[in-house]
Amino acid sequence: MNSSDLQAPIRFGIIGAGVISHAHLAPFAARPDRVRLAAVCDPQEPLARALAEAGGGAAVYNDHRVMLAEAELDAVIIATPHFLHAPLAEDCIRAGKPVLVEKPLACTLEEMRRLRQLSAEHGVAVVAGQMRRFEPEIAWLKRWIAESADNFGELRSYDLQSWQNLEGYLYRSGAGLKHWLLDGERAGGSVVISLAIHQLDLVRYLFDADFEAVTASGRFDPPFHSGAESAASVLLRMSNGATGLLHANYLAPRVPFCEALTAFGSNGTIIQHVDKRGDYRGAFAYASSGGLPTTKWEQQWSGFASVPSEAFEGLDANSFVNQLVAFADAVRSGSAPRNGLHENFNTIACIEAVHESLRSGVTVAVQKN
Repeated sequence: MNSSDLQAPIRFGIIGAGVISHAHLAPFAARPDRVRLAAVCDPQEPLARALAEAGGGAAVYNDHRVMLAEAELDAVIIATPHFLHAPLAEDCIRAGKPVLVEKPLACTLEEMRRLRQLSAEHGVAVVAGQMRRFEPEIAWLKRWIAESADNFGELRSYDLQSWQNLEGYLYRSGAGLKHWLLDGERAGGSVVISLAIHQLDLVRYLFDADFEAVTASGRFDPPFHSGAESAASVLLRMSNGATGLLHANYLAPRVPFCEALTAFGSNGTIIQHVDKRGDYRGAFAYASSGGLPTTKWEQQWSGFASVPSEAFEGLDANSFVNQLVAFADAVRSGSAPRNGLHENFNTIACIEAVHESLRSGVTVAVQKN
């Protein structure tokens, strides 16, 4: 980019105009100085036009290949059904367009390895849309953990929960029981790869550790089919010796969307509270013994505090905004983006191991790069 280009907003195209694509519009309204929506593509042209209008006006296409060839774009966002993520990302790479792929980045390790090879061959960045890494509270907690071993210390155990009553989402999309998320072949599984992937990626990011082995048990209730799990409980073992439990459920009555994390270190505890009102994600609280024993009973629940307001300084409360601005800055500067393909490899490898364990009923080792 020349000097004038370095001052101009990064021009994005979005492929896919379904429900999740509208969440990706927030950055264009919040930071028009950094990012601009230039084109929208969906084979259902009315959906594409509605998204383009909601995004402030953009060129509309019904063929992504035409968009990649004709539209003046600096980068692309893929927000389509899972089974299209990797093939569309390949087309973006070949067109020389850095691409942010809504999670999951790919459905299988085979697809991840192919994308990694193409990305290296063409010198084009591929980023996973794991927007939780860009939440202000998460950024603050990661700094707090790293500042001193007396704060949190070594991760020892953790509990992850992801619940949703998927019915409301299905009918909001207009697809109802024909929705692709119910089809294990098109979704690449279901609740683990679509919902719990956020919590799995988050624990890796916060504590700088990878998954090594999993043991999973699940349910396959209708209307889920073709290998799509409706619920899963997973025992997780990590490279730092920590063990954890994941509970994920897509058939959670009256729960619109909730996530929770509790982590225990050698010196500290992090608890994510789920709001009683049913807010999809509660606030975080943290406490530390400061390396000192808490031997008195009355001390046990003392010292917990909420993440301070300073965590939000310089960041937007909406993680989609922070994610896209960070990606745009990397595209503008030519630097390596945060949350690149290589950083997401172990998350997808863990999910593939979970699916294998669900089928076999035995512990499965998580594949290496």
